[in-house]
Amino acid sequence: MINVLWLTSDKLGCGTYRCYMPALSLQDAKVTDNSFLFHDQCTDMDKIKEELDGIDVVVFQRAVGTLFIDAMKYCKTQGIATVFEMDDNLFDVPRHNPAAWFWRRKAVQRMLRQQIELVDRVIVSTKPLRATVLAAMGWGSDETKIRVCMNHLHPAVWGKAVWGQVLPYHNQHLTIGWQGSTTHDTDFKQALPALRLLLNENPNLLLRFLGCVPLSVKGIIPEDRFQWTRGVQMEMYPSTLRFVNFDIGIAPVTDSEFNRSKSNIKWLEYSALAIPSVCSRVYPYERSITDGENGFLASTADEWYAKLNPLVQSAELRKRIGAQAQAHVWREWSYETFGPRWADALVSVAKPRATLDQLITGEVPCASFPTPAVNPNPPTS
Repeated sequence: MINVLWLTSDKLGCGTYRCYMPALSLQDAKVTDNSFLFHDQCTDMDKIKEELDGIDVVVFQRAVGTLFIDAMKYCKTQGIATVFEMDDNLFDVPRHNPAAWFWRRKAVQRMLRQQIELVDRVIVSTKPLRATVLAAMGWGSDETKIRVCMNHLHPAVWGKAVWGQVLPYHNQHLTIGWQGSTTHDTDFKQALPALRLLLNENPNLLLRFLGCVPLSVKGIIPEDRFQWTRGVQMEMYPSTLRFVNFDIGIAPVTDSEFNRSKSNIKWLEYSALAIPSVCSRVYPYERSITDGENGFLASTADEWYAKLNPLVQSAELRKRIGAQAQAHVWREWSYETFGPRWADALVSVAKPRATLDQLITGEVPCASFPTPAVNPNPPTS
């Protein structure tokens, strides 16, 4: 086993999917022993040095700043491998994004590039994001330093939510649900015409929001036709998503370079709980969803209506698509499929410790990852 220190950005979805979830998968397979240090705990170099004792690999998740540059340089003197992890296009965060004030600063961009050059490996969440990093860093087609490790599900986080409680008044209404933050207001606009028409045609239909209500909804959708549940910490999120019990989930996303680098996380989460969903026909979803089998894809307002209306009208269709989506993601997007990718990315960069081949052949004690139930070939997103 190798010892990995995850310098985690937050305890929300980003930190969970890009650090905690893969750490669980690797720990289960006895590939890594893991420790965590959140950015706000990195007060000075003495604190970081203390945490680095006995560590083989450090994962810097979105960790940009002079303190982290000093930490990377220190790791080089100690023979500790360094990895920079990113799951968004941090080189070009849209101006309307609430985090743009930080990432668009010239000093931050300089440090981001300096740190990516300093580390031994970069881990990203999608192939388009890998291409973005290669272009931004001027590395051409040289992919040796970058590995794609996609988001995945782990039963320790999502398993118990599958059979959780639901809202007691659920059967009174049919609900189309969306979960997300204030960063998606522009994205949500494309689905609004179809949602407004469906609400007009179906008096028992409601919209239900978890996290925030997009500003674009106000003034378009009457307040008595939508409900809102406040966002929660990630450890409560799967059970809360189950509790609010969407009949149909939606994931509208504008087709932009920034969004094409994002992952399919909303579809994964809906599908984990057997919620049938309609998602935008953009890269993170169009490469994951087989339209009409484990979800639906839409591009225009007319398409959004055409894909949502049958789900609103047919309980049988909702049940069938939800069940097929759930079976698909737990087979194709679970830790059995993606754990080996994370293992390769981290173990192979550790120096001069055990290689992945040693772990697999048993030269170093290691439990193997479970074999996927049906398809051993991972998705290509």
